[in-house]
Amino acid sequence: MKIVISVASVLACAFSLGAQIAATLNPLPDGSTEIRIRNQTAVSLTAFAIRVNVANGVMDDPLLVYADSAIDAQALLLPNQERLVKRGGAS
Repeated sequence: MKIVISVASVLACAFSLGAQIAATLNPLPDGSTEIRIRNQTAVSLTAFAIRVNVANGVMDDPLLVYADSAIDAQALLLPNQERLVKRGGAS
């Protein structure tokens, strides 16, 4: 009986979790790439990391973004707050 209750509890927790962070990649007309990171939870996000490989026919370095509020106080992402990261394109 304990096993059934444990499994049911784990499944209930797993199904109750929705997407907590949404990341949207937008290629812009000038060749740059824009990433919007949105915290969709009711609590603050203290750290996150994102790695994006842009395949455009040219060997490009991946975009790596990481933020941790223990190191940088401005890295804190409040509930329903959005952060914009932009990678430069053609000059």
